[in-house]
Amino acid sequence: HILSQKEEKLLAAAGEIFESPSETFEIFDNADIKLPMVKNESDEMIQLTHGNYSSLMESKNRGVRKAAYKALYSNYEQYQHTYAKTLQTNVKVYNLNAQIRSYDSARQAALANNFVPEKVYDVLMEAIHQHLPLLHRYIELRKKILGITDLKMYDIYTPLSNLDYKFNYEDGVKKAEEVLAIFGKEYKGKVKAAFEQRWIDVEENIGKRSGAYSGGSYDTNAFMLLNWQETLDDLFTLVHEMGHSMHSAFTRENQPYVYGDYPIFLAEIASTTNENILTETLLKE
Repeated sequence: HILSQKEEKLLAAAGEIFESPSETFEIFDNADIKLPMVKNESDEMIQLTHGNYSSLMESKNRGVRKAAYKALYSNYEQYQHTYAKTLQTNVKVYNLNAQIRSYDSARQAALANNFVPEKVYDVLMEAIHQHLPLLHRYIELRKKILGITDLKMYDIYTPLSNLDYKFNYEDGVKKAEEVLAIFGKEYKGKVKAAFEQRWIDVEENIGKRSGAYSGGSYDTNAFMLLNWQETLDDLFTLVHEMGHSMHSAFTRENQPYVYGDYPIFLAEIASTTNENILTETLLKE
């Protein structure tokens, strides 16, 4: 799948062009689109954003959830042809790359990057279809607990408990430091440095990428991006991304550049382990 030096040089030169469909989508979706105003649980008009959408979906007020859902997706409907074109071009890029590098399919090429056999993907899909009745059973249970006969997509994320966890960022930092102290003095010290030395862009902002992310480069801090909304999910996101950043920081300090990267299957161990530790702590409390 590795080509001649001349061919690899041509592909490398075209790399930025091949990435333009997904980058166009990112810029359009995160920076150019302005979502409408909606009402929150306090009946106040607020600006709908990618960041606060998830917390609105967890509202106990079904009217709030429905309005936010329709407001978000009316935007995607309005620009459906633009979004479809960026998706179509992205698919063509993956197919062309697979063809040039002599893979049987774009799926095979994507999985080969992490040395994952296609059979793993097939088995995963088979397992999902085999256990779909459990998901249907859960949906029926959700309808019963919420007292809703016509369950919609905007009812899927509403908490089923009456507990209402709210975490401001300062409280989130304290809890994260507390639960991650289990890894010992050196790890704890680096976590503290991440908080005190401004490794984290916390608040949502205009044009900022949605979601959360851990990045940086080999010779910088392992910076993190959040869009904090004071929910329990945000606390889990904080310890999750901290897992990635600690993994990156220790890797870059102890490995030469050529070994400074790692596949996603390895990366997610560090992050989900942190989430498990947080879960166990909260359950004990």
